[in-house]
Amino acid sequence: MSTVGGDDLLTYVENGNPKLGQLLRSYIIPAIQRLGTNTAASPNGAIPTPAPPAGLSVKVAGETAHITINDPQPLQRGAQYHVELSTNPQFSQPHVEHLGSSRGRFINLPTNDDGGQPHNWYARSYLQYQGSQPSTPTYFGGSAPVPFQMAGTTNLTPLPSTGSGTASTDGTQGGSGLGKVIYRPAPAPKRAVNGS
Repeated sequence: MSTVGGDDLLTYVENGNPKLGQLLRSYIIPAIQRLGTNTAASPNGAIPTPAPPAGLSVKVAGETAHITINDPQPLQRGAQYHVELSTNPQFSQPHVEHLGSSRGRFINLPTNDDGGQPHNWYARSYLQYQGSQPSTPTYFGGSAPVPFQMAGTTNLTPLPSTGSGTASTDGTQGGSGLGKVIYRPAPAPKRAVNGS
């Protein structure tokens, strides 16, 4: 049975042209299936969404946060991790750090906003394969986001996030990772308003 599909048609080809059928069954279809496995994708659509990571740890020194992801679940090669950082627990416009296959990173974050008030930072992580949807996020702090603060002197209010992958460029589609859709169309041109 082929994961590519079309087994009834392949049998028809094998009956009418055995050599072509053998080429398809023994070489072409297995090559397509191996390519899908090696790239963590499927020739027939999305692969199952992975389970979320088990936990997220944050350790702060000065304005460096060491963020690590605990993910002991079985994995297929090609797993990609994302960490999102936000100054609000709703993650309404989170900044995305793509960690690739790594489950940890040192990240510099400002301590205060432009006015000198300390930021409350929130972090979450999720896992995504090239051919899957992103997992649900795992928050630093457990089931609900818990804030952490940096310990430096830098005053900086972050610029608005522009998101990641095929998500909207306004940064409001957090948790998208590589993207939840295959293609994001170009923005439509703005229409001129005619005053007459």
